Amino acid sequence: MERTEEKLGNTLMSELYRRLGEPTMSRDSGSSGRFNLKNGRGICEAEGGLEYTLPDGTQINHRWDVLIHVTGGKKMAVELKFLSSVTDQFKARAYDAAHTKKKYGDSVYCVLGYLRFQTGLSIKAAKSYCYSFDEFIGVELNRPEDVIASLGKLADALEGIVDKLGSPRVTTTSA
Repeated sequence: MERTEEKLGNTLMSELYRRLGEPTMSRDSGSSGRFNLKNGRGICEAEGGLEYTLPDGTQINHRWDVLIHVTGGKKMAVELKFLSSVTDQFKARAYDAAHTKKKYGDSVYCVLGYLRFQTGLSIKAAKSYCYSFDEFIGVELNRPEDVIASLGKLADALEGIVDKLGSPRVTTTSA
């Protein structure tokens, strides 16, 4: 499944580049992929890290599937899950989101995108574990060929969040 999620992450990065990327910039590919956002709005990177500290002092550098640095200091941290049936995967990501929010507060907007295809944890159950995320985007896939279109819809939703984060009059609230 890791290879599948990696491929989906690369496809999501391509979709984000198509919507948000500066057209004069080339996009790096793979887990080191990054590009500038249009109009100097920020930077988008695959596998972007944010550090937090556990109560015992242990430093954790969590790598988010996508990390968008919006001009003005805000960030959007995105996790992507696909076909997950293990609740611990969602609990672990929720733990990372909770500690990230504790350290960075409203300057980081945490999003979990879950693509589910007939099996795996229900979207309702997955969302219940992800309460520490600012936003949960669950997509039920009916056919395998719906994956690419669903990643496009996820990219559209993320583009809308970038627009909100870049606007000084909008504040984020916990979902």
